[in-house]
Amino acid sequence: MPAGHSVRQTVSVHPRVMFPVLIAATVIALAGCGSQAATTPTTTARVDTASPSTSPAFTPPASPTSPAGLSLHVGGVATTLGHRGSVMNVVNHGAKPVVVNGYPDVSVLNSDGQPLQIDIVHANSSLTIDAGPSRITLAPGDCALSALTWSNAVTSLDAPQTGAYVTVTTLPTEPPQTIPLLTDLGSPGQLNVTGWARELNGWSGTGQPVTCSSLKKTATTAG
Repeated sequence: MPAGHSVRQTVSVHPRVMFPVLIAATVIALAGCGSQAATTPTTTARVDTASPSTSPAFTPPASPTSPAGLSLHVGGVATTLGHRGSVMNVVNHGAKPVVVNGYPDVSVLNSDGQPLQIDIVHANSSLTIDAGPSRITLAPGDCALSALTWSNAVTSLDAPQTGAYVTVTTLPTEPPQTIPLLTDLGSPGQLNVTGWARELNGWSGTGQPVTCSSLKKTATTAG
């Protein structure tokens, strides 16, 4: 080899030799990536499972003490085709006679305790007959009745109103009482109230009057 000349060597790699080399290089590279992925920290998303805050449900006030010793009870809902009704009764638990006169003062509240804008009407209905206002003297232990009736027929595209409570004032001198009563008022948006009476005639199409005695028998049978 003459002096001053450099020699470039060309090395030929046969394909059969190159292929295993490439495989080995690929395996090493993948092993390196796997090692890097194994050491990469993972992030876990925190899911808040707390329920959304909601406004507290309406709780009616406790029944007030009646100055005259009266107690008020609102019965279950009687149903006929398209009509609903409930019988209220007021009992004198005091030691002296009490006079009830005319109609109870009634308003309807929704589930939030807000008054519904409906019509309160003193009139007959499909469930009972309104005898009109009368003056009734309740001796100790005596009872008087009044009916609440309404139609649940929907004849309009407007959403009907639904009551969850009724607020009843038996006498002008008595405090109001709020009592649960579901009233699906339908499109008419009207509640019929009858005057205080010793008995309710024509109730629910039975032809039999409703009296305080019959209510007591029904309650005893149900119990």
